[in-house]
Amino acid sequence: MSIPQSSFVTLELFNALGERVDVLVSEELNAGRYNYHWNASDLTSRIYFYRIQAADFVETKK
Repeated sequence: MSIPQSSFVTLELFNALGERVDVLVSEELNAGRYNYHWNASDLTSRIYFYRIQAADFVETKK
């Protein structure tokens, strides 16, 4: 993910029912590019969604 300016960032993972499964990021980050890896080996094979929020930006994807 790429953050254009310093801001508080959250990166959360949800299952298809909308239940939060994990929180990868919940902190103030400086501008820059970041990579996060999620180990889902303890979860069943299903569709998961991520939601990233940074300043006024919010995006949810499969």
